[in-house]
Amino acid sequence: MIFDQFHAKSKDEIKKITKQISLSKYLYVFTLLGSCHRLVKWLFDQEGISNNLISVNMPYSTIAIDQELSFKSNSYVNTNICRELAINNFNKFSKIMSMTENLISLAVSSSLKTNRKKFSPDRSFVTLFGHELNINYEINFLDDNLKRKQQDYIISYLVLNILLNPKLEIDKYLFSSLIDIKNIKINE
Repeated sequence: MIFDQFHAKSKDEIKKITKQISLSKYLYVFTLLGSCHRLVKWLFDQEGISNNLISVNMPYSTIAIDQELSFKSNSYVNTNICRELAINNFNKFSKIMSMTENLISLAVSSSLKTNRKKFSPDRSFVTLFGHELNINYEINFLDDNLKRKQQDYIISYLVLNILLNPKLEIDKYLFSSLIDIKNIKINE
């Protein structure tokens, strides 16, 4: 499926999913590195989302990311960074809130298309932590012709689906020629 077909098919789904998230019992805290700008817009456009969306942190420069991590990393786009951010944010808000059984922390770390020199391929890592969740995904782009805005749209849509359905039981055909999604198992 090409991006234009995917985009047209996804528009109605986005409205349905954001509504469902706003009516859910879950409370979300996000840390987003390098992507999911559309995800935040879609959620902020949904009335009543402040009952569910507790915090969105989007450190963008390496200086801000290092401060968020409390250490300097030589790579920001990997599963370990994502997990660290999700767990730290979960722990931080668990101390503040009394209802931690419904708290879910999301971290996304992405390297999207740019005109600058890059040290990693175009891809994203996603971690959901909390409410009996400890899920990690790696998403690799298959279409080298996608623009940065299109990549962000795809990742945002995928993360929106993951929030609603963490086991990611979605129509893989939607993404078949655009991205490859892997569930990463972490041994603790």
